[in-house]
Amino acid sequence: MRLNARTGGLLGFAAIAAWTLLYLVAVAATPTYTITGNYLSDLGNPNAPAPWAFNAADILGGILFVPFGFVVGRTVGGRAGRAAQVLLPVSAVGLIFVGIFPEGSPYSLHTIVSAVFFLLLAVSAGLVGVPMYASTTFRPFGGYLAGITVAAAVAFLATSNRLLEHVAVYAALVWQAWTAWRIYGSAPPTS
Repeated sequence: MRLNARTGGLLGFAAIAAWTLLYLVAVAATPTYTITGNYLSDLGNPNAPAPWAFNAADILGGILFVPFGFVVGRTVGGRAGRAAQVLLPVSAVGLIFVGIFPEGSPYSLHTIVSAVFFLLLAVSAGLVGVPMYASTTFRPFGGYLAGITVAAAVAFLATSNRLLEHVAVYAALVWQAWTAWRIYGSAPPTS
C-alpha cells in the first residue's frame, strides 16, 4: 500500500478521533460506566444503552488504523518496519472484529478477538519501540510511548484488570497520536 506520509498521518488522526468520539458517546449514554468497574467492551454489549457507538468505534477506528499501520511500518523502516507493516494492520483488523463480535458473542469470539488485538498491539509496539526511540522522525519520546503501550497491554493480558485495559487503550491512543503527528510532520511540504 503506497500512501504518502501526510495521508498516513491524517488517517491516524482520523482513526483516533473517530474511536474517541464514538467511545465518548457510548460512555455518555452509560451513566453507570466506570473505568475501574467496567471493561471497555461492556459498552458494546447488546444490553448496554448505546452498543452501536462502541462497536462502531472499534470498526471505524480499525478500518482507518489498517492503512495507517502500513505507513507507520514503512516510516520506521528496516526489518522491524517491514514486520510492523503486517502486524499493525492485522492488529487493527483485530479491533474491527472486537466491534463485529461484541461482548456476549457465541463461542467466546469476543474474548478471542480481544486477546488477539491486545497481543498484536503489544508485539507491534515492542517491535518498533527501539527503532522509534533511535529515529529522528519519532524521537526517543515515540520509543517511550511504545514501551508504555507494551507494558500496559502485557499487564492487562496477564491480569484482566479493568483499569489496566483502559490504561493500555489510552496509552496506545497517545502513542498513535504522537506517531501520526511525527509522520505527518515528516512529509515534504506541498507546493
